Amino acid sequence: MQGAERARKRPSPARGELAVWRSNLPESIDEEMLDRIEQALRDGPLRLMHPRWPAAARGDASVAVGVALDNLGPQVRVGATATDLAMTAILPHACRGNPAAVLVLTHALAALARKDPGGEAHALASRWAARGARVGLTS
Repeated sequence: MQGAERARKRPSPARGELAVWRSNLPESIDEEMLDRIEQALRDGPLRLMHPRWPAAARGDASVAVGVALDNLGPQVRVGATATDLAMTAILPHACRGNPAAVLVLTHALAALARKDPGGEAHALASRWAARGARVGLTS
């Protein structure tokens, strides 16, 4: 019974990592967290039904950005597993300064902020936009 209780108290590793992109400021995401995210993408039970997902989950930045763009579509769906997976796949690249990943992440967070102007997505989008300016993106 103790194992079952522990399992209930601990969040699913994949679920916790999937919310980081929409709940953490960029400066609060450290290498340890990025390592957990990358492991969850590689080894976790969740997969996107996208032909290029395996390469994105293995860490190919350009493929991950393409998969994220394919999955964003006209609307960003908060909490949708597909959106969370796609955005989580680009998060390590954005944190490490990949301009395309920063731009897509900023766009997705700005879309969330438009749906909920008083929510935390606005602050997150602003922080990522500032990071984008530092890696050479302009508005």
